[in-house]
Amino acid sequence: MKWNQIALAEENFSDEYSDGGAIRRDFVLKPNSLSPYQAYKTLKEEFGTPNSGMFDEMKSQWQYALQSPEAYFEVYDWKYFTWSIGVYLKQDVSSSAEDVANKFLKTIEGQASKYSSAIKEKLKKPDGIVIENPFITYRETADSLYEMLEDMKQPKENEDEEIKFGDWMKHYDVCRAAFIMYLSSVEGFVNLIYELYLRKDLREKRIYDRVCREQIDLKLRLAPVYCECFKADVLDSSAEEFKEFHSLANLRNDFVHANLTKPMMNAVVYEDDFEFVIDSESTTSIGIPNNFREFESHHVLRAKEITQDLIDYVISAMEPRYRREFEYILNDEHIKVEYEDGQLYIS
Repeated sequence: MKWNQIALAEENFSDEYSDGGAIRRDFVLKPNSLSPYQAYKTLKEEFGTPNSGMFDEMKSQWQYALQSPEAYFEVYDWKYFTWSIGVYLKQDVSSSAEDVANKFLKTIEGQASKYSSAIKEKLKKPDGIVIENPFITYRETADSLYEMLEDMKQPKENEDEEIKFGDWMKHYDVCRAAFIMYLSSVEGFVNLIYELYLRKDLREKRIYDRVCREQIDLKLRLAPVYCECFKADVLDSSAEEFKEFHSLANLRNDFVHANLTKPMMNAVVYEDDFEFVIDSESTTSIGIPNNFREFESHHVLRAKEITQDLIDYVISAMEPRYRREFEYILNDEHIKVEYEDGQLYIS
């Protein structure tokens, strides 16, 4: 397929492929050889502004309706990071839709090379950045794992099959994974605050490196010193939310580093030629055992509650304007920010 064989198509060409109100595409290709910007830049230079309406304005910004002698194409971006090529074969075409899509992509790739230098120059001074929210990534993973382990323990009523013993044992593995994810979500939460609200005069690599090396409890304590969004100069370490999280973080450190904790050392006694192993006490003040082997779903729930309490406490310590702004974007998968005079601003 040659570049001069590609042309604009009528926006409503897909009406011809409607079957009972549903549009039938023959194939969808999701390329990763070019970024959405490279694809858009190439198509715009040749065909002008996008000529097709968006079918999902919440997830797609632009769409082109194009055609070649073999097919019609819908080319569109998807949630910033990907783009797609929808293929509608024309009548009496012997090639497969997948082959046509790949030939079409190869043609775009060849044309895109003309704009490589211009794109690289543009990226040297971006208009802003989109931050992937680490908090929501870990928090959603933790929530999913928690739901999974509950299902493993208590199969839904409409399921006839009995849960297997092996699945029951695996639920302990899921407990441990969920616990770690909840703790990691707090680190993501704190890192997000630093990224968005670090004071302008402190935005340099040495300071970033210093903050990254700090333990999570110190990073929390220092957040009001480094970040402009808080009402007071320090977070109260005597607050119950802070103390409970500190205890939780200490457990997490033991578990992540696979430390041999005291409850893992069990006494052995002999009586009447019998051997008895005596479990060591592992309960802590926050109701979570300091032996990773003993984790149950209610311990994961407790970790979820403690981490959420801390998050709520930190947010409540913010200035009202920053608190409203941060709560609005906290659960977004991606956060768009722009630079202005060396500082980041949420847009």
